[in-house]
Amino acid sequence: MKFLYTLLFNCLIFSLFGQSQILKDSRPISFKIPNVEAFYADSTLESLLQSSLEQSIMQLEMTGASVAVNFPNGEVWTGVVGKHTADINIKPEHTFAIGSVSKTIISATILKLVEMEKLSLDDTIGQWIIHENIDPTITIRQCLNHTSGIYNYTTNPNLEDSLFTDSNYLFNPLEVLNQYVLKPDFKKGTSFKYSNTNYLIAGLIIENVTEKPCHEAVRTLILDPNGFENVQLFPQETLNLEMAHLWLENDEGIIEDFQATGNTLKPIFSFAWSAGAYTATPSDMALWIKKLVNGEILNEQSMTAMKDYESNGYGLGLIEIKFPEGKVTGHGGEIFYGSEVYLLQPFNTSFAVHTNDGTENGDKVGIVLNNLLITYLEYLATTSNNDLNQKFDLSLFPNPASESIHVKMDIQNSDFKVEIYNLQGKFISNYNFHNCNEFEIRVTQFQNGGYFLHILGNDFSNTQFFIKNNE
Repeated sequence: MKFLYTLLFNCLIFSLFGQSQILKDSRPISFKIPNVEAFYADSTLESLLQSSLEQSIMQLEMTGASVAVNFPNGEVWTGVVGKHTADINIKPEHTFAIGSVSKTIISATILKLVEMEKLSLDDTIGQWIIHENIDPTITIRQCLNHTSGIYNYTTNPNLEDSLFTDSNYLFNPLEVLNQYVLKPDFKKGTSFKYSNTNYLIAGLIIENVTEKPCHEAVRTLILDPNGFENVQLFPQETLNLEMAHLWLENDEGIIEDFQATGNTLKPIFSFAWSAGAYTATPSDMALWIKKLVNGEILNEQSMTAMKDYESNGYGLGLIEIKFPEGKVTGHGGEIFYGSEVYLLQPFNTSFAVHTNDGTENGDKVGIVLNNLLITYLEYLATTSNNDLNQKFDLSLFPNPASESIHVKMDIQNSDFKVEIYNLQGKFISNYNFHNCNEFEIRVTQFQNGGYFLHILGNDFSNTQFFIKNNE
């Protein structure tokens, strides 16, 4: 059987975007799309997204997936494919385990306590954690950005046997630290290595500072005030919604419903705890990542700290990734269930993809997200729906373009300028035009990817999105 009880960091999007690299610059985007909040999803786009989801699941031979896309105006599209149980299909209201996406929640809770002056990111963990293999001078910040060097307890070779002993056993986080944390991987602050132990420690700090169980503190400080009553820590909280059943490959190679065999997820999830045991629907997660990244959960100072990506592209529980068509911010996770939750900037559109496929095919959930992103961007590039500030008729073709982009407008006898920006808001080039309504711009010098063409006149403006592609 596949080694199921793993909480290894699973941000598959890194490998899927072949030319992608982690952003080192967390400065805010300087170019804003006018009236972006007015963008809406129409039936054509929703149909394309559903088709992309269905084709992905079929090609990847996954048991099932549930998806939510939260558009700039707050409208949400949900799509589902595949089995909940042998007789019932997945529904949008089914909740899924989100694995290490939980780290965005735990990190936000720590930062909220910092805002309340209950602790500091530069506090050392030795006042709460005493362990022979953990340096007491490590700071909270170093835990949250994975520069602590602390051994990752989910890689301990003795883990599997312990988890299979009793299907109803509930692990205590202190027990986990004492039994499964080995010698450190490196001296604090000298390198980066993803370690679930860092966020187990963060959960213990939350409990010590608030004098409440971690799940209660997180609920009081972060989840309930922001409308996330159905985002819950299992098994410490009784779930409000039914969890989609997990499908796994047994020793005979047969893929079966794990819960239907009489097994429970309690030991697995209690072992993960604050490092990766939260559950949520895709709709909740798509809204969560949008609110979080846009600064609606924490104050500006906290978000500056959270978006400090100097440590190998990992902030404080957040990842930011650049790829040819844009920039995405969020996190991925795997705890049997797979999850990818990201905000596409600067479109202010968030995507949450969850799967209940616990086989190797389920590890490909990032491909599902990648295909949805491409579908969305291609739609924006080929329909007038992407014209978010329409004040005059404008056509732009071909799109995608390889050599030149041709622009035709219905405005006569006007002077205007054209500015080109990439998806990170970086200025690329500008052009001035006099008394013309049709012009052409060479794009051979541009790298493949997405761009904004911004037209500015004395009393008019328009923004269009296009893709440069040499293929």
